[in-house]
Amino acid sequence: MTEHMEVANTIRKQIMHCAPYALMAWGAKNPIATMGDDTKKGGLQFRVGGMVHKGYVEIKLAWNDTYTVETFKIRKGEKKITKTIDHVYFDQLVDVCDHLIEGMQFAR
Repeated sequence: MTEHMEVANTIRKQIMHCAPYALMAWGAKNPIATMGDDTKKGGLQFRVGGMVHKGYVEIKLAWNDTYTVETFKIRKGEKKITKTIDHVYFDQLVDVCDHLIEGMQFAR
């Protein structure tokens, strides 16, 4: 398995460990492992149908072992980022995603 696939699988497992039904509750579908670059090791992208955000979520693992969670939409073939939260630890992933997708409150 390649490194970016391992990163994506680890992110999915961390979410499932913290909240087993979170991905299903967000209506997550079409998961994709994203490639690494100078700013990240890799990531996981999926489509959601939440109350606050309907579009895509990308969770990127940075080289300092924190995550960046980004919501975006595709409009006229272009990626339009709607919100970004940086420096998220793995145990905060579900709360941050809940906030961005469903509008839940969270404390950092």
